[in-house]
Amino acid sequence: MAAVQVNGLRSDELQMALAYEVEPSSGVPAAEAELAFRAVPDPDPTVRVFEVVVRRRRATEGGVLRRWRVPIAVCLLLLLAFVAVDFVRTSLALSTMTHEVRTREALQAQVDAVRHAAAADRRAAEELRTRRQNAARAQDEAARLRAAWPDLLRAIASACGEKAVLKEISASGPYRARLAATAITPEAASQVMVALSAAAARAGWRFRPGTIATSVQGTTANFDCEVSHD
Repeated sequence: MAAVQVNGLRSDELQMALAYEVEPSSGVPAAEAELAFRAVPDPDPTVRVFEVVVRRRRATEGGVLRRWRVPIAVCLLLLLAFVAVDFVRTSLALSTMTHEVRTREALQAQVDAVRHAAAADRRAAEELRTRRQNAARAQDEAARLRAAWPDLLRAIASACGEKAVLKEISASGPYRARLAATAITPEAASQVMVALSAAAARAGWRFRPGTIATSVQGTTANFDCEVSHD
């Protein structure tokens, strides 16, 4: 090489110049050439002689990465964008589901409250119905008890008729009494007690016959009995 071409060149610049010089003979492109060189002394001061060993540069991991760094960066950006979009979509879906769950829980709580209130209303209505029935029964019982004595008196009057005369009613309890009467004949006394037993039973009174005592003359008979009401 001419000395004026290489004087003042740095080592890397000289290496590149030598790579271009040997490219025709080596067949290795200068951009892919990797070479080692050393200067060889020459008596002609106008030239510079170099001994050069050249070989094709092997691809390095750094070169591959540099060549693919843009596609890799694009892929990474696309991947990050997909992850971000999926995260946003998943977050929105989760938020929607959480809102629906809370809404359903609130609605279920309202439904349960309505059911409890309806059940309480049914219990209150049933209790009121039971109280009304008990009150009606109590009224019926009170009416029956109020009518017990008048019914008994009508039964006595119906049974005695013209055959006996009621002399005494002595109460031994609220609805318990002993009756004393005189019949016109002993036979009439028996007839009156039979009739009184049937009439008292129809009026709701229990009848228990007592004794029949004929008078000294034998023309009349005194008799007694007991009646009680449930």
